[in-house]
Amino acid sequence: MSISTVIPEISGSVPEVEERANDDVHEHFEARGAEPKRKRLQLELSDVALRRLNELVEDSGCGTLVQFARTALSFYAHVLEQQKEGYRLQFVKDAKQVEFLRL
Repeated sequence: MSISTVIPEISGSVPEVEERANDDVHEHFEARGAEPKRKRLQLELSDVALRRLNELVEDSGCGTLVQFARTALSFYAHVLEQQKEGYRLQFVKDAKQVEFLRL
């Protein structure tokens, strides 16, 4: 199972293009002297992993997989930055540490 999103946004004056394979899109833009602003990300997931991903998207309140991915990446980047500064991520329930997460 694979999911992918291609959202071509370009700089410069280039006519709109149809959705194509990633290499074709880049060749199309390069031939016209423009750079795509976004890159394609493709994930190959098992059916179980895809179902779990869809559950996470729904549980998170994100409207789309793209919005979920952006939010998740932003959160992960923030956690990594905080770890670099010496912080650690903990889950606390009833004033007791119940789990420590190291990413």
